[in-house]
Amino acid sequence: MEPRAPTSIPRSSVSLEAAPRRLPDNAQGPLYVNDRCINCSACSMFAPSIFSRDTKRDTHHFVSKQPMTELEIEESRAALVACPVAAIRVENNKEKLPLASQFAIKPDLNGRSIPFPRPVSPNVPDVHFVGYHNPRSFGAAPYLLKVPASDSETSWILVDTPAYSKRAVEAVESLTGPDGPSHLVLTHVDDTADHNRWKERFPKMKRIFHAGDLGKANWVGDETLEDVEILLESRSSVQELQHFDLNGTPIDSENSEPVVLVHTPGHTPGCISVLKKPTSEGTPGVLFTGDTYTYSTRGGGHGSGMPRYNKENHELQSKILRLLLDLDWQVLAPGHGHARDYTLLTGDSVGDLRKAEIEEGIEELSRYF
Repeated sequence: MEPRAPTSIPRSSVSLEAAPRRLPDNAQGPLYVNDRCINCSACSMFAPSIFSRDTKRDTHHFVSKQPMTELEIEESRAALVACPVAAIRVENNKEKLPLASQFAIKPDLNGRSIPFPRPVSPNVPDVHFVGYHNPRSFGAAPYLLKVPASDSETSWILVDTPAYSKRAVEAVESLTGPDGPSHLVLTHVDDTADHNRWKERFPKMKRIFHAGDLGKANWVGDETLEDVEILLESRSSVQELQHFDLNGTPIDSENSEPVVLVHTPGHTPGCISVLKKPTSEGTPGVLFTGDTYTYSTRGGGHGSGMPRYNKENHELQSKILRLLLDLDWQVLAPGHGHARDYTLLTGDSVGDLRKAEIEEGIEELSRYF
């Protein structure tokens, strides 16, 4: 989502603000989206058969069909929890109460579990959606991934920040335990909201950020980003991506680290991607791209570099996208749009389809040069 300039709202006008309204294009039934939707696509990421993008104005998502099956209800509950602005609502009048109660995030009411954390793909059991998307990060998706350990201890990495809340903390700790993640990777300056609150909750956690998003690039004005525990300095070129280990040390691209950080500038100067490499047990590689690259549902679906929200250099970003093909990954975990497990898709080979969709993203970016 593109940042908006701050506005000042007179105190006397707050009480006159209209109540949220159900959007008219929602399917008839208890579940609906109201006019507070920011079109971040979190809902369709988790329940793609239930929520659709408005294709006429491209201003919002809506309920295209009411969920009826067990899977549809569970996916819709995840979308409801993930929505950063609480724009997904449920009517609970007497006529619709039996179905409406199934969406409640109250296990003691309907016996259903809390929707998060949940696996990104059945093929990747150690990578999870966290949910609770942060409105001040424009609804970007946060993730938790397990770091392969050589000893008995297991560590976890949090990629970007959920909105800080009791429920979000419980979701994180359900995987990591009370000490929380070992690291928090802030993929770029847009998606850093609440990083200090998460650090206060988990004081042992090391925040990772790239210096390219400080100074003039720090449009959010958060000077505390200069004080993160690990500040990356080295930069990628248009010929070769710069890799780092989890301590922030620059390393060669042929390194043996199971999880590496990669400087992927373009959307902003300091964008970081996280590569979790394939395992010897057959678990596919996962690339966490922040806003560098995604799969968009616009125009029937295609690879995208989100050019409308680029704040730095479209041409540089297009060159970085091509270098992503040199990394060993089969699952895409983006900040916006839809996660995509290429090993579950039929038709073209993983490599061919992945390349074709990245070429779509490059072509889209080229229109903005």
